[in-house]
Amino acid sequence: MSPVAGGRKAAPSTPRPRKAITCRWLHSSGRFDRPQKRLRRWLYSYRLRRCSVISGTEAKGRTNALFSTRNAEEWDYAHSKGAAGECWLTWKRNTWGQLGATRAPVLSQATYRRVASYGGGETPPFRALRVRLREKRTGRTVICYVVHMPLHNTKQRAEVWEAVAEGLVELVNKDRKAYPEAEVVIVGDINYSWRNSHFRKLMVRHIAKPTGTTASWDGGRTPRKGGTIGSHGSLIDVLFTSIRIRGCRLLRDDNSSDHRPFITTLRLKQA
Repeated sequence: MSPVAGGRKAAPSTPRPRKAITCRWLHSSGRFDRPQKRLRRWLYSYRLRRCSVISGTEAKGRTNALFSTRNAEEWDYAHSKGAAGECWLTWKRNTWGQLGATRAPVLSQATYRRVASYGGGETPPFRALRVRLREKRTGRTVICYVVHMPLHNTKQRAEVWEAVAEGLVELVNKDRKAYPEAEVVIVGDINYSWRNSHFRKLMVRHIAKPTGTTASWDGGRTPRKGGTIGSHGSLIDVLFTSIRIRGCRLLRDDNSSDHRPFITTLRLKQA
């Protein structure tokens, strides 16, 4: 402490709280037939990319050993077995802490019949992996929903997509009433391409607008070329959030999946 006029000592200075921090969220939609060893190798590499949260899909049928990479002690994760087991989330322990239990609520009982090459039979009810996190520097709560929406290549599947979206909106808005100060992140394989104006309008109408969120590819952030799947540049993997988005970019494609990972940079305000 330094002296001030009159011989009094100045009060010890306290650091000002940070008004906002930047966090990077990586998403990689998976492919159910990829070997677990390959997925672990790519998950390890993703964890080195200065991201604090990573989400993914199509991990069903695998054990929690998927998350036991060489840097696993620095990360926590949520992965629900059973029908919701394909969606997962992992986060840095020194940046985020989990609040409450991991949940996998059913979004809709509507189903459709799969083709034989994908196992045949009726799909199980669609679920979301729901995890409530607290960012330690800002004290801000973020409720995360990782989803894998149904395909839309038949009339029935398109109807199921809308039913699942309706259930997702109901879940998000119910959580918003319970936790009015919390931010929201919805991320996953949406199965509608953001590049297609018709599907983009459907995503805004059925997800973004009723949940009060913005899409990662909105606002001039759509890449000029390339996509999250296929050679035609489809952007079917999307992050929707109530948090301010600073940027979003595709990463180099890899053989962990037939999807391409992407990173969304978020600006999280002090609670």
